[in-house]
Amino acid sequence: MNYLWRRLNGGVPLVSPPSGHGVFLDVNAFLPQVAPDQFPAEALAAFIYLTSGIRVTKGPPPAPSQIARGTNLLRLAVPARKYLKEHLDDVAEAILYAYANRNEIIGLQRIEDSTRSKYEPAQFTQL
Repeated sequence: MNYLWRRLNGGVPLVSPPSGHGVFLDVNAFLPQVAPDQFPAEALAAFIYLTSGIRVTKGPPPAPSQIARGTNLLRLAVPARKYLKEHLDDVAEAILYAYANRNEIIGLQRIEDSTRSKYEPAQFTQL
């Protein structure tokens, strides 16, 4: 994770210092143009997946102090022992591409469907 964090540091908004369990993107700084009620983390995750096939996820539940500050993070949880440096370079390039093209990322609206179980993943549509 340290290698990936160093590749991205200075190029995209990250949480510092790096952690051993993942690299965290600061979504609020990454997408200031997307309002919090427009699911910016989900919009960024969708953009990264659509442009690169790389899946990212929201991090663990935020601490109360993070909630109070409005912290919004995406986690790059790459099992580093399974991938080569070149694989991590691909991940870094995808994230750097997303940041360079962040003006293309628009907010999302959650699709409400009372027939879906609360345990099913949420569905979204672009605004």
